Amino acid sequence: MNGGNILGAENSNKELNDRMQDDGAYQANSISSNYFYRSLFANHPDIVYHLDFNGNIVEANASFTQVLGYTPEEISNNLSQLYTEDQLQRRMDYFNKARQGEAQNFNLSASNKEGSIVELDIVYIPNLLDGQVVSIFGIAKDITVSNYLQESYKSLFANLSDTAFILDLDGNVLDVNDAALKSGGYTQEDVRQKPFHSFVFPEHKEQVFAPSKTCSKAKP
Repeated sequence: MNGGNILGAENSNKELNDRMQDDGAYQANSISSNYFYRSLFANHPDIVYHLDFNGNIVEANASFTQVLGYTPEEISNNLSQLYTEDQLQRRMDYFNKARQGEAQNFNLSASNKEGSIVELDIVYIPNLLDGQVVSIFGIAKDITVSNYLQESYKSLFANLSDTAFILDLDGNVLDVNDAALKSGGYTQEDVRQKPFHSFVFPEHKEQVFAPSKTCSKAKP
């Protein structure tokens, strides 16, 4: 074998070795990436699921059953068990937008296997292959408790016998309860987005605003 052939063989072997190393690194990264996403899918505290292009559930993580009581197999192509007719239509409207490549975020009320209502905050994320939507990834967060607490706080605020205001950081009125409106003879439109100090008698301002001055000086 002459020198040219030896050099050519060495170059070929080097290219082959480099390619094998690149392929090996790619496969290792691919396996690592796949493991990461599978782990994220399986261990996510919210419901994570995969929908085919027709909206049927292909797979879902354990949170699906924990929150809704159904297995993905039980509910896969029969979502009427979860949603009322109007909720199904709303879901389909958002699903169709996701199929067009637009991520969606919306709320739905679902019925779990025991018949209780579960409030869900849902995100649809289009899954693209070569620029085309082939399926949809969904993430659904159970917001039943937070909605209940929010409504409870609203009810408590509205029905307090004492006057109560909610202010922004600049001291403007965001909300006011009925007791405050009645005591001053105001409507919501009279007070919302107005400076709170304009509704306080001058002789009471020092007493009212002293606590807020103390809070503003406090360090986090």
